[in-house]
Amino acid sequence: MRILKWILGVFLVLLLLGFLVSLILPSKYDVKNSATINAPVNEVFAQVNNFKNWEKWSPWAKQDPSMTFQYDANTVGTNAGYSWKSEKMGNGRQTITKSVPNQRIETRLEFDQGGGDGYWDFKPNGNKTDVTWGFKTDVGNNPIGK
Repeated sequence: MRILKWILGVFLVLLLLGFLVSLILPSKYDVKNSATINAPVNEVFAQVNNFKNWEKWSPWAKQDPSMTFQYDANTVGTNAGYSWKSEKMGNGRQTITKSVPNQRIETRLEFDQGGGDGYWDFKPNGNKTDVTWGFKTDVGNNPIGK
């Protein structure tokens, strides 16, 4: 019985410590990555600007081949959208909120557990394209989200 109380006490201390640490963690996140693609900017932009192309190169679709997609009537440019359902990856929806040809795409992502804003920046680099993509979110004061 004494060992059970000790284990419970350690668990409660760790839980409290995790909560206290979450209070000092930032609530806003901006995660981004970049790459140079061996294709001109207009071709790279066209791939990202059309949601029907995403299944071909989405790492999430590769992780769950049973993932299903439903596309809006518009799949290209501003106000284009699609949604997905997945047992492994969760459900969600994405909409292009802004599309500036060959320069920038902004999206709104909505997941079962929250949402955020995605972005893609395209810069010509000779016959190649420098692409930066990212995701911004604000979890507020939710200690679990932090």
